[in-house]
Amino acid sequence: MLFAPTVKEELSFGPKNLGFDPDTIDQNVQWAIKTVHLEEELLTPPLALSFGQQKRVSIAAVLSMRSRILMMDEPTAGQDYWNYQAFMDSILQMPGFDSIIFITHDLDLALIYANRIIVLYDGEIVADGKPLDVLQDRQKINQWRLVATSLLELNFQIYPKTGKFLRAEALAQFID
Repeated sequence: MLFAPTVKEELSFGPKNLGFDPDTIDQNVQWAIKTVHLEEELLTPPLALSFGQQKRVSIAAVLSMRSRILMMDEPTAGQDYWNYQAFMDSILQMPGFDSIIFITHDLDLALIYANRIIVLYDGEIVADGKPLDVLQDRQKINQWRLVATSLLELNFQIYPKTGKFLRAEALAQFID
């Protein structure tokens, strides 16, 4: 997907093709690059970046177009924990999206950030609902070849106290 000589040109490509004016393009590029925490890389060739940075540039390229629907495939792949959390937090707080859809094998990502989970197994939709409803049946989770993580297990143990699923550092206050 990455082809432009610089990150800035990569992020400008979509908005230019959508007919955005130069000022709007510049504003969108600046906003998108800040969102993925790569401001210092605007003049860098995208293919010279690490895999994780390239992933963030790809996402920023979509963000710079200010689409109403954002669909991401494995959005946190190759990210360290800080970038994983910061990126997902910033994406989900962005105004202007009617829907944010992410495809992932990361059960913890879905647990913490999704308000609806659709599970595909053997080419069929086998579950569709709130994380609490979809992920509580361990037998089905195993049948669908999902791995029940320690974060999932701990969240279910503490759910009666919290009323929601929390990330690991937030759960620490509830552990006796």
